[in-house]
Amino acid sequence: MSLPSSSQEVASFKKWYDEQKEKQQPSNNNVGVKITSPVTDQKVPVGELKVLGTSTDNATTDYQVYVDLNDIRL
Repeated sequence: MSLPSSSQEVASFKKWYDEQKEKQQPSNNNVGVKITSPVTDQKVPVGELKVLGTSTDNATTDYQVYVDLNDIRL
């Protein structure tokens, strides 16, 4: 492997490298979890609480979701 002979080549390589790196990492705008049930401010009975929703998780990511109930992490 030879080093680039000019700073212009270095700048071009850095731009290409940064673009490739960005393609491999999910954007924070594309990462998320949406709770679909219970809905906001819905009253639920005492007992087992079932939380349903969707996530941007896929085969190449491994997101974990936690529930915080009255400051007790579940």
